[in-house]
Amino acid sequence: MGSLDSDKDASADEKPQHRVTFSKANRVGKFATTKGQFATFVKATGHQTDAESDEKGGYGCDGKDFKQAKEYTWKNTGWEQTDRHPVVNVSHNDAVAYCEWASKATGVF
Repeated sequence: MGSLDSDKDASADEKPQHRVTFSKANRVGKFATTKGQFATFVKATGHQTDAESDEKGGYGCDGKDFKQAKEYTWKNTGWEQTDRHPVVNVSHNDAVAYCEWASKATGVF
């Protein structure tokens, strides 16, 4: 996990590259969660993402620069996305909440 030290485009929090061992069983989806699937979750639960509530926002593009700003959330990235694109600007906490909801909704744990 992480980026190689030689990767000049990687952020400091992406380094060092290291091995990760899972201590208990995990399920992994075959496909990324889409913006449309995440929207269904938000509509069903009223969930507010960390990017929407932390005053910092997520990351997006203003047409020139890729930056963090309050206006960037899973709903607005600064570039065109449809409901079929992978959801972005969700935190680990948001992903856990989505997975818990999806597990209950589908009965697959």
